[in-house]
Amino acid sequence: MQFADASAEYSRSREVLNKAALSVVPRQERTVEKRTYLQEYKCCPPALFMITATLIEIAVFIYYAVDMNRPMGAAGPAPVYSPLIYNPYRRYEAWRYLTYALIHSGYVHLVTNLVMQLVLGLLLELVHGWWRVGTIYLAGVLAGSLSQSITAPRTYLAGASGGVYSITYAHVGNLLLNWSEMSFRWVQLILCLSLTIGDISFALWDSYGSPTPSNTGHMAHLGGAIAGALVGINILRNLKKRQWERYCWWAALVIYLALVLVGIVLNATLPVPEFFPDDDYTDLATLRELRLKSQP
Repeated sequence: MQFADASAEYSRSREVLNKAALSVVPRQERTVEKRTYLQEYKCCPPALFMITATLIEIAVFIYYAVDMNRPMGAAGPAPVYSPLIYNPYRRYEAWRYLTYALIHSGYVHLVTNLVMQLVLGLLLELVHGWWRVGTIYLAGVLAGSLSQSITAPRTYLAGASGGVYSITYAHVGNLLLNWSEMSFRWVQLILCLSLTIGDISFALWDSYGSPTPSNTGHMAHLGGAIAGALVGINILRNLKKRQWERYCWWAALVIYLALVLVGIVLNATLPVPEFFPDDDYTDLATLRELRLKSQP
């Protein structure tokens, strides 16, 4: 009897997994082979990119929580001495435009991003593959740091929000190309619109109406969202390609590459005196020691 109950529970879980996965698959792609693959999917191998990124971000958070030798609160502190965080005074260390996504300021920041990227990223990765989701995620991380650096040139940046917003709005690109074939398309559209309205409203209030503005990188969110929609159109699966969708594909590719190129050029050569802060060439070991000594 217990075996029968366990089998029934497994079947229900399998049905939920299949429906969730099929919600991001166009109907034309729901071939017998695709359905058979989903039925046989046992999370082995798992959706590697999102799980790996999540584990690395947790490990980095724990490492710096121990390294700072102080209680880690809901909102920080962030290890601003880290060679991973985006530091506006060390923009010449170009890797920071990507690695800042591994640093989080407080456990609320970490948990929020991890839940979002696992829930939304795993659904896409299950169907579209790890390299597609990984490309979208990293494209959003890069677009987020480039956007934030230009609009807030003296602000540190940490967190995977650029990648999370990129994954979120990749669903918009998927809907755009496969609207008539998607299941639950109105639900997905309403959720995306609700998130957009809510985020824009909070960004405006936080920037112009709040007596105590947060350190949220709103432009990093926007950059990640735009990157996700554009890159999602480029690389998410779309087997039935209509003529207008081909034009849309090329337009999305050109727009994304142009925006990234402009962002890189402006970050490297913006001809505005004192727009960016002066470079800090203090070695990282000394920087860490000074920061840890200055903390309360």
